[in-house]
Amino acid sequence: MRKLQLLMTNYHQSPKYNSYKGTVGKVAQSLVKRRFEISVLHPKMIIDTTEFKYYEEGVVKKTYLNPFLNLFNW
Repeated sequence: MRKLQLLMTNYHQSPKYNSYKGTVGKVAQSLVKRRFEISVLHPKMIIDTTEFKYYEEGVVKKTYLNPFLNLFNW
């Protein structure tokens, strides 16, 4: 194009794809309310359940891990 001295008169770049739709749905209320400064031990505890699959003699079996998390700060 430089050799022939051709110039582009119109250039339009298409926008990139963005799937963000903003705030969708309703935000759930915080049950813990982020108040972690408490004077007594074990006042707020949460649990997280995780499922593990394993195979024993060709059969799929499941086991669960339930760690308790204490939200106590000194």
